[in-house]
Amino acid sequence: ASSTLSPTFRDSPMISAPASSEANTTIGWVFPETTEEALEGVKNSDYYAALIIPETFTQEMLGFIDGEVDHPTIYYYENEK
Repeated sequence: ASSTLSPTFRDSPMISAPASSEANTTIGWVFPETTEEALEGVKNSDYYAALIIPETFTQEMLGFIDGEVDHPTIYYYENEK
C-alpha cells in the first residue's frame, strides 16, 4: 500500500502524492510510512534515493505571509553504492 513520508505531506492541499506518482510510471515511486524506513531503504539499497519533506515545510514556505523569512529544506539522501 502506498503511503507518504509524513502526515503533513499526505494531507497537504498543495500536493497530491498518489496523483503525482501515478503520473510518472518511469520511476518506481515508493512512499514509506516513516523517515527512518525511507533512510533504511536507501542504506540497504532498496531505494535509489529518498526525499524527506519535514512536517514544517509548508509552514516555513508560507512564512513570508507573516513577515518571517524561513528557508524550507527538502532533504535528499542518495544510495551511493
